[in-house]
Amino acid sequence: MVGEEFLKKLNKKIRESRIYMNHIQLNNVELQIVQFLFEHEKQFVPSKEIAQKADVSDKTIRKYIKSLNNLLKDFGASIEMKLRK
Repeated sequence: MVGEEFLKKLNKKIRESRIYMNHIQLNNVELQIVQFLFEHEKQFVPSKEIAQKADVSDKTIRKYIKSLNNLLKDFGASIEMKLRK
């Protein structure tokens, strides 16, 4: 379940950047990813860590992030990913 504080923060970010995403619907895992990334803003977080939190595989998280990036590009936003070393 997405927390009320997270939704307030998300709404504030949307208002600040004048992005209106009413027509976008995210599933539970996508919401968990977005919430986790907001909680770890300005940090690179391994997809494995996000996967553990969402109780899905690392590969699944990467697929969801790719999908989220496709949605976000229409709004001039993205989730930055970097390769493991």
